[in-house]
Amino acid sequence: MKKIVISVVFVVLFVGFANAQTQSVTGNVTEENTGASGRYAILTIVSGGKQYDFYTFSASGEKSLNPKVIGDVGIGKTVRVYYSHIEREGNGYSLTATKVVAVKRSKSRKK
Repeated sequence: MKKIVISVVFVVLFVGFANAQTQSVTGNVTEENTGASGRYAILTIVSGGKQYDFYTFSASGEKSLNPKVIGDVGIGKTVRVYYSHIEREGNGYSLTATKVVAVKRSKSRKK
């Protein structure tokens, strides 16, 4: 009985941990804001008619404001944002991004 309880606990912990790591949003970059002094950079993406803002760089050194950026994530690009926290702000949402990945479009093969 003890082995079964321990097994169930580990399965529940694993599922909870896996779900916590897989939150993501994919959308098109519509706006890029940088501070006048260049001390921060914020991207805005639109996905499913909703607007999401997130930091891509902050000179404050906070790890939560400096996600790992992979690829070209400029205006007009499609990106996938992995995040740890989401918060409603005005008409859109604010994400605490952990990783930002540029989505490459696959080339279609002609027959």
